[in-house]
This record gives sequence, structure tokens and C-alpha cells, in this order.
Amino acid sequence: MAEAETAKAIRRHIEAHLADPDLGPGTICADFGLSRSRLYRLLSATGDVAATIRSLRLARAHRAIASRRMDDRPVGEIAAAFGFQQERSFRRAFQQAFGYSPADLRARVRAGAAVPLPESGAVIDDWFNGL
Repeated sequence: MAEAETAKAIRRHIEAHLADPDLGPGTICADFGLSRSRLYRLLSATGDVAATIRSLRLARAHRAIASRRMDDRPVGEIAAAFGFQQERSFRRAFQQAFGYSPADLRARVRAGAAVPLPESGAVIDDWFNGL
């Protein structure tokens, strides 16, 4: 399989398994029969593969929490849907990534305030979509 095709297949794999808490460089290497160094070369534009997965999960969780359709779902349930096993660690990572808590985001949405899209997730999504 050509490098670009392998990278696209990995992208599809990551998107399909985003909710799997075990998704990481090791599982991707095992699923594709790749060495870690080859995986990192294939995804060199994103830098650290584990950090990329985490950023993508956080960005998607941000969008879900900001969505009116998810307004009645508990934050912990949304976090679990994106592969976070511990709600506390999700809240901490969310706060660190965006500068506000999931509860603050939900309150802003309910108040009708403008909610910016997370930049890190948008950059990663753009890169993934460009493959």
C-alpha cells in the first residue's frame, strides 16, 4: 500500500475507533502491522500520534457539548463517547486545552453566547481531510 493510502487508512481507522479508550499508537501499529517509527513518519504532519488522538477527541467532545442536540446528555457520557474513561481527567484536559470547563461551555451555549470552534481540533481535522 502506498504511503498516502496507508495514511488515509490510518485516518479512517482513528475516526472509526475514536471512542475506543485503548486507541493509541500501539494499537494502530498492531492493527496495521507497522513499526512505531513508520507510523510516526506517516503521520509526521501531526507530530505526536497520541497527542493528535487526544486533541481530536477533545475537539469532537467540544463540538458535542456545544451542540443543542446533546444539551441533555451528561458531560461524563459525552466524554466516554470520545474515549475518555475518567470524567475527572476529561474535565482537566478540556480545561487545559480550551481555557474553560465543559460546564462553562454548556452555560455559554445555553445563554446563547457565541462559542468558538477549538483551533487544535480544526487544524487536525483539516490535515486529516487533506489526506
